[in-house]
Amino acid sequence: MKDNLENIIKNSLQDYEAPYDPKAWENVSAQLDAKAAANSGGVSSILKWSLAGTLVAVIIAGSYLLWFDNDVNLTTTKKGEVVEDIAKTNAENQPIIEESSKDQIKDKKKQHADNSINEESDLVADIPPLENVVHDEKHNSSSNEIISSQDEAEGVYNDGEVNNEQPKEKKFLSGILSAKEICEGETVYVRNNNENAQVKLKYSTRNAYQVILPGDEIQLQIKSSQEIQFYNQNNEVIGSQYVKVNPKPEANFTYEANIFEKGLPVVICETYEDYEAYEWFVDGEFTHIGEKMTHNLFKKADYKIALKVTDRNGCKGINTKTVRIHNKYNLMAVDAFKPNGSDARNRTFMPYSLTQRDVQFVLTIVDPVDNHVVFKSENKNNAWDGLDNETGKMTPANKTYIWKVQILNPLKNERPIYSGTIVHN
Repeated sequence: MKDNLENIIKNSLQDYEAPYDPKAWENVSAQLDAKAAANSGGVSSILKWSLAGTLVAVIIAGSYLLWFDNDVNLTTTKKGEVVEDIAKTNAENQPIIEESSKDQIKDKKKQHADNSINEESDLVADIPPLENVVHDEKHNSSSNEIISSQDEAEGVYNDGEVNNEQPKEKKFLSGILSAKEICEGETVYVRNNNENAQVKLKYSTRNAYQVILPGDEIQLQIKSSQEIQFYNQNNEVIGSQYVKVNPKPEANFTYEANIFEKGLPVVICETYEDYEAYEWFVDGEFTHIGEKMTHNLFKKADYKIALKVTDRNGCKGINTKTVRIHNKYNLMAVDAFKPNGSDARNRTFMPYSLTQRDVQFVLTIVDPVDNHVVFKSENKNNAWDGLDNETGKMTPANKTYIWKVQILNPLKNERPIYSGTIVHN
């Protein structure tokens, strides 16, 4: 089907010739001559090519219109074949075009050609000469370079403002010390309270310049008395301040442990140094004030005893020692007694600490065989003499009994219950 259609178009155009009117070319030529006379310079090469292109476009457009004036009818047979039915081209069957219509078509084509020629001429006239464009660009470039160089020489910034600012000279002042007398190990702070100046200093402990910015401060670790010197931008001394460093006091002391005082286990610590204040600590806990400390240590353990002193300069010193307690406190009770013995101190049983302390307690003696209570007392003067309070008889000799004491008002760090065994000899 595609091949048949191509053959139809090919055959129909094979002998076709576009109609030619000599008067049309004469009219175009006359207009070109008139335009050339007006410009007095002749038609430029660009205009000639534009006219030639316009004529070619007119010829092609006319051919296209004439081609589609012919009726080409395509019909399909029952078998699907395309049959070409070309309209008759006899002169008697073609439609008759009136002379007036033909003249109108010619006038429109002529007007279209004239408009195209005028547009091309105006376009060429508006284009400036090439040498003028190049000259203007060079002129502008040179002008910009001259202006830029002048701006740089006169100190003009991009925004057009002149830089009249002069570099500011840095100012240096002396700093402010937090203290002029300190104790060994303490810190001195140097502060710069000025908002427009810096502080430059140096001291012997650290032989190097240090600068403090406005509003800042630094800390100095000074180990001995010395001067702190302040400098300006030329490293010239502009001031100095003396800082006195007082040594720490020595907190020496002696102690005695594993002893009893009034029925209680104690450690006795004492110092012979002359200071303003004394503070004692046991395992980091503050306990006493004064030159001497007596403290109860109830458990078998190692204890850290520390003394902290303050001298007349306000400086503080501390010393720590380890104290070892060998035995656990158990009311200093004996483990045997003899009711019928010759030693009166050993004829009864009462834990010794209870006889020395001002304490409330309950003492209970129990027979381990049947767990019955043999003796009970709440008075330190009422000791067990070996009698069974339940039967009223003397308990058997060479027998072990269990005792227990409950402390009703124990001291700090003291356990409330004590116990042990006692043998009746």
